[in-house]
Amino acid sequence: MMALLAFWLWRQGPLAIAALDLPSKGHVEQEFLVSGVANRYRIKDPLKTAELVDGGHAYTTRILVRRPTNPAKFNGIVVVEWYNVTLGQDINFVFSGTRNLLVDKGYAWVGVSAQLIGANALKTANPGRYGSINLAASNADPNGSTLDAASARSRGTSAPRSLRRFGGPRRRGPQVRSEP
Repeated sequence: MMALLAFWLWRQGPLAIAALDLPSKGHVEQEFLVSGVANRYRIKDPLKTAELVDGGHAYTTRILVRRPTNPAKFNGIVVVEWYNVTLGQDINFVFSGTRNLLVDKGYAWVGVSAQLIGANALKTANPGRYGSINLAASNADPNGSTLDAASARSRGTSAPRSLRRFGGPRRRGPQVRSEP
């Protein structure tokens, strides 16, 4: 019976829906498809800055936002998680391990579908909902463009303008800004 309920929820709502009653905790879950243009990078030495390979790769991906319903409960901090795809689909291990803290302390959380494996799993699971997702690059190095797509999405969700639209306190300290 539980598997049938999980399958129904999966087909009705976003894939990777929270296993937590968010509305009863004063939170909401929202899903968005976002598009942009990404660069590809190659990491030759993990202790050095990655090298730009090329740019201009159009992408569409999915972000899942979990945030307080009441803007006054938002603490001003957005946690961005690049989904783990070790199991062949998007899994939000960080949210799963920290959900009580994130929800109780007023954080907003954003999950980014940033890897080709996860994107393809979404499209297979629900083509009508996720068929437009595209993280493929133009050659045999398909995951190169996902790094930039993920960082572009985190810049877009944590930019001060986005937080001001949502409300809540403004934080001092490091801020990630989108490039013009």
